[in-house]
Amino acid sequence: MPVATTDAFRNITIGATTIRAEQVGDTLTISAGGNITLTPNGTNDSFEIAAGLTLTADNSTNASNYLIFSDSATGSFTPRTDINLYYNPSTDTLTAGVFAISAVSTSTGTPSNTTTPTGYMQITINGTQRYVPYFT
Repeated sequence: MPVATTDAFRNITIGATTIRAEQVGDTLTISAGGNITLTPNGTNDSFEIAAGLTLTADNSTNASNYLIFSDSATGSFTPRTDINLYYNPSTDTLTAGVFAISAVSTSTGTPSNTTTPTGYMQITINGTQRYVPYFT
């Protein structure tokens, strides 16, 4: 492969930083940071950048961990958080400003087992624990 005898580039600007070729033959080195993979393609004089995300389980820390969500079900998106939506692993508590629950059934009949509930769901409303029976 022939070597260029003139500048292939003089300046490359990334954000507010300019990288300047000082002389013919300077080499621009591109390094992958954390969770980044660079795949070079020497045949096409190109490279691909892929970003990853490393998840680590944290089942006991007493802290507010904010849930990440997006406004898209698939594809590229910007991760978002909400200060009123978080999870505490040490207490298994999910906190939100409002919980909206959709009815599973719109039937107005009575449960099949009306004398003994199948179980109870524990909920906390304004700091007070309540137990709501459920039937199957």
